[in-house]
Amino acid sequence: MNNISAVNGFPHTFRVLTVSGVYRRLAFATLIPVGFGVARGGVSALLTVVAAVLGTVLADIVMTRGRSDSLHPGDGRALYIGLAMAGLLPAGISPVTVMIAGVLTLLVGVWLFGGPGKYRIHPALVGPALLGIAFLGPTAVGEGAAFLSLTVPADVISLVERTLFEPIGVRVSPEAWRLLLGGIGPEGGSLVLGLAGPVLVGSLIVFGEDLLPAILPATFLAVYSLGTWTFGALPGDWFSGAPLDALLLTNAPFVIVFLTADPSVRPATATGMVLFGVLAGGLATVFRVSGTVVAPATIAVFIAGAFVPVLDGLTTRRL
Repeated sequence: MNNISAVNGFPHTFRVLTVSGVYRRLAFATLIPVGFGVARGGVSALLTVVAAVLGTVLADIVMTRGRSDSLHPGDGRALYIGLAMAGLLPAGISPVTVMIAGVLTLLVGVWLFGGPGKYRIHPALVGPALLGIAFLGPTAVGEGAAFLSLTVPADVISLVERTLFEPIGVRVSPEAWRLLLGGIGPEGGSLVLGLAGPVLVGSLIVFGEDLLPAILPATFLAVYSLGTWTFGALPGDWFSGAPLDALLLTNAPFVIVFLTADPSVRPATATGMVLFGVLAGGLATVFRVSGTVVAPATIAVFIAGAFVPVLDGLTTRRL
């Protein structure tokens, strides 16, 4: 399985890709939202990305040195993991700290679980989580942010709200409007926070290359947005939550597309992927509505990853 990897288990998928082919495509797709995050965040964001990639690549070089199998740093896995990790971090963290997180991401998130292909929780979530517990506090992979001021035309907002959102009872916060209408961006949030357009462009590559069946992210986003819409304002009126805030002001779209695109961290069957999406989406809804978790979507995917072997056992047909 080191030399060649089937991208997914769907019946219509007839193509197989080498491991390098999978991860190089994932790295290119992930680079799109992360690159826009760098353009928005400036030099500090660039340093965060460079430090994260250096940490993961250097750790991978050390761990694969002298191995007789086909694993090597040039397969794109370390680059992809480094980019994914950087996208979840805020700009402004010390590059040394980010590089340490990158090293931990590979050493703990990949090799402690037995090496590439044997982990179930995405490594990009492991290093920052460990570093946050030790040094940065619980907001190391936080999804919230303070926004730079931006004057949004009131007549534009009013028109869109009256014609699109009010008829279905959806509220949009001023922060979400700033991102929707091209605001400068968040301070203190992750690099990819609110970058719906670049995330969509990158996801087209992921889906177009058959790197991830759309059923998984579609299920997650449907459960998460509907759950937030239904229960987000409790104990007030039902169907009065803010689903667009839940999507735009968190890392949810980035996490559910670019992290679950790694074949190692998602179930092998379509039924398992639907169950994964329901589980992760339900957890993210609970965390978002309760307000007790800093990064609801990120932590939900982290926890759901631990149940992938269980879901595979329940949905994989035994001959």
